[in-house]
Amino acid sequence: MRNVTILRSKTGIACLATMKVYIEDPLSEEIKIGGVPCRKLGELKNGEERNFVVGDEEAKIYVIADTLSKNMSNEFYQLPAGTEDIVLSGKCVYNPAAGNPFRFDNNSNEAVKKNRKKNTVKGVVILVVALLVGVAIGLLRNLDFASAKTFSGDGMSITLTDNFYEDSAIGFTQCYSSNDAVVMIMKEKFSAYEGLEEFTLEEYAEALIGNMNTEIVESDFEIKTEGDLVYFEYVVEDPSDDSVYKYFAFVYKSDDAFWFVDFAVMEEDASKMKDDVFEWASSVKFD
Repeated sequence: MRNVTILRSKTGIACLATMKVYIEDPLSEEIKIGGVPCRKLGELKNGEERNFVVGDEEAKIYVIADTLSKNMSNEFYQLPAGTEDIVLSGKCVYNPAAGNPFRFDNNSNEAVKKNRKKNTVKGVVILVVALLVGVAIGLLRNLDFASAKTFSGDGMSITLTDNFYEDSAIGFTQCYSSNDAVVMIMKEKFSAYEGLEEFTLEEYAEALIGNMNTEIVESDFEIKTEGDLVYFEYVVEDPSDDSVYKYFAFVYKSDDAFWFVDFAVMEEDASKMKDDVFEWASSVKFD
């Protein structure tokens, strides 16, 4: 037997989520991740380091957020056969198309890259489906007569239109979808880690950018301001069909937390959608 120590580095991305750690086990009937039978080793909280006892055989170590998203949002590290102890580290990265997944550091072999790409494709497909479902709902409601509608949750509110409906996105506090946009909201309480409340909006935006998954995000990030709004923009390309999505990412600060509100639209619609996005972003209020 040998020890595998995993450090989950502290970060604001998915900070409230507890990651689950599994190991490949051909005899286990507990769970399959990407078709691989696995058994659970334990869990990892944000900033936590834990030691796990494993066998000497070659095996994959998996980290997932939950069993529902295990086949869309997972990361593995290939343990070689041997008896020496192994020390690993990693953190959650910002990647809404893959559920803000955990990523091991220095883990970039071809099998891992292929798995990450596959997961991202699945996530982007889900985003596309959300947009297409929104189109159908929007047509039924008649876009010409869309009216303002306020959505609230966890101490914040945002005014969109009645073409939006409540949705869900892995790693986000709230999510709303419509025919032409998806709004994903993440709340990070100051209590998540020491000193967070001292950050400025620009510093918090820089921290978010630092945790972006550059494997799928290709942007020259620039933190911008417009009136009271602080934001940055980036694009994500769907590797399955070369579709491109534009994101307008806004940051806010309430009495007890930072908020990240991310608007996703098709890049081809970004110019005509920009005024609407900024109107929605300006409507954000806190209790």
